[in-house]
Amino acid sequence: MSPTDVYSSAYGRILTVMTGLAAVVAVVAVAGDLPLRDVLTTVMVGALVTLVVWATLGRPAVEVSDGEVVLVNVTRTVRIPWPLLESAQARWSLEVRTVDGRRWTAWAAPRSSATGSAVRAARRRGAEDARHRATAEGVQSAVEERQAALLAAGHLDGARGRAAEAGLRVTSTWHVGTIAAVLVLAAGALATRVL
Repeated sequence: MSPTDVYSSAYGRILTVMTGLAAVVAVVAVAGDLPLRDVLTTVMVGALVTLVVWATLGRPAVEVSDGEVVLVNVTRTVRIPWPLLESAQARWSLEVRTVDGRRWTAWAAPRSSATGSAVRAARRRGAEDARHRATAEGVQSAVEERQAALLAAGHLDGARGRAAEAGLRVTSTWHVGTIAAVLVLAAGALATRVL
């Protein structure tokens, strides 16, 4: 059994922490000088901006395990069991196609730019394999390699038929808590301005 490979943006996590720290500094800076209404607005806006940065840059990931490929995107998480995965392709971002003809994209794995690829190649000079980066091309390679390994080991022999019999399907779960929190914080920030 192989470990789960997780591809996400280290830059996104760092930016989330920096945004949160900036929000705390802003609240502390205005806490003694401004009316309570303005302090509450600063708290709400700081929390909202930090949440949005985390949801768009810090949380998105692609997980490749022996059981499934998981796409954690901004507003929802998609779980694709191996028997239902048709192919993975690097487009504007990683695109995963399922046997039912649906296409799912991965927010966390954008296509690498030519400039970015050249800079990384110059830095590493072959020290790190391209598949370890959270790019569409790197994650595509990881998905294809894991799928090939599972096929070679016989784990996917007849899996589509068994999956159909068992009613196995791709699941898509909305991030209701995150969406609700964004709406509540935005409403709270607006309410502090109106009151």
